[in-house]
Amino acid sequence: MPFDYHRLSPTEFEALAADIAGALHGVRFERFCEGRDGGIDFRHQVDDGCVIIGQAKRYKTAAQLLSKIGDELPKLQRLQPKRYLLMTACALTPPNKAALCNALSPWLLADHIYGQVELDDALARHPAVLRRHFKLWMGDAAQLNAVLHNALHQSVRITLAQRVWPLAKNFVPYDAVDRVQENLAAHHYCLITGDPGIGKSALAAYTAAQHLAQNPTTNVIWICDRRIGDALSLLVPGESYFVVMDDFLGATFLSKELTRAFAQDMQVLLGLAQESAGRIKVVFTTRDYVLEQAAARLNQSHAVLGALAQARVGLHGFSYQVRGEILYNQMLDFDFADAQRTQWLREDLHGDILRHRHFNPRMNRQLLNTMARQWPTDLKPWVELNRYAVVGPHRPPSRFCLLWCLRTRA
Repeated sequence: MPFDYHRLSPTEFEALAADIAGALHGVRFERFCEGRDGGIDFRHQVDDGCVIIGQAKRYKTAAQLLSKIGDELPKLQRLQPKRYLLMTACALTPPNKAALCNALSPWLLADHIYGQVELDDALARHPAVLRRHFKLWMGDAAQLNAVLHNALHQSVRITLAQRVWPLAKNFVPYDAVDRVQENLAAHHYCLITGDPGIGKSALAAYTAAQHLAQNPTTNVIWICDRRIGDALSLLVPGESYFVVMDDFLGATFLSKELTRAFAQDMQVLLGLAQESAGRIKVVFTTRDYVLEQAAARLNQSHAVLGALAQARVGLHGFSYQVRGEILYNQMLDFDFADAQRTQWLREDLHGDILRHRHFNPRMNRQLLNTMARQWPTDLKPWVELNRYAVVGPHRPPSRFCLLWCLRTRA
């Protein structure tokens, strides 16, 4: 089954390449943080002190790959690896492979080149690797059925298509994912809080997709607003569920007369999750100020608030690296011309966005959507007027974050 590896960001493709290399060679390959890699995307240290190194090249065509691959030869001559693995997202012909070997002789052998066909074959032989990288298949109905062996109910497929996948497909994993997972493991529920547009729903969707990839028979339920009773009515004893209660307190908290019934339903849902031996996982999302309203209405000592407070993950910002990857992934959804991306770099627009103290993924997307419909004539003043009033005083990020995404997509 052919996969579109350009669904993955460059960082995600590197992670996939390292996992495939590890599965094929039966060893663990280490990866590294973002930055200049010196010719190494992933590496395995052999007992005799030699190293096997690998690189992941996410070019769309063999011509693009061949035009750039010669830059790796000086790095290989310096590194002197025992073996060099090259993994690329594009399909390759025998002449393409011969040209690659010639460009990187004597370090690259034809058997160590993995193009699109070889990657597809490797994933077919190692389904556990494929399930981990769910962005490759979750957005396609046929691939979804094949990977999960038709284990999903139709209602779950609809939930994935309409709710989970649109939010999860461009999500950039960061430390909040681990904190949510830790709470789900310890309590079987988690509360995600933060300002509007900070990515609460996207984090919940990514976590749901990750859980489903590891547990294919799980029923995924996504409910918006304060409809706790709807979630309770859908739970069948003995079944496995991942429930997302998105914006579960609403835009403003309840009137006094509804507060008691809501709190009772919440206690029942939390109790079911705790008593399910891991079969029921629940993620709640809400805005910080709405949670404060709820605390004032229910009073801080209420059992529901106490339980949720123990499993709360607050979203308050992103590192510059994560900001850069978020903006990069968002830009992939819009077909900007090369000249427009060049103008972005020349006028340092990415820097203005990345270093703002109130960096907000939703606002970024709205800005890019407006620019895609009509590119501004006087770009930098337009962005400053429409995006932010004041640029925060933080230390500017490295231009590396977006240099590679604003140039030709590789």
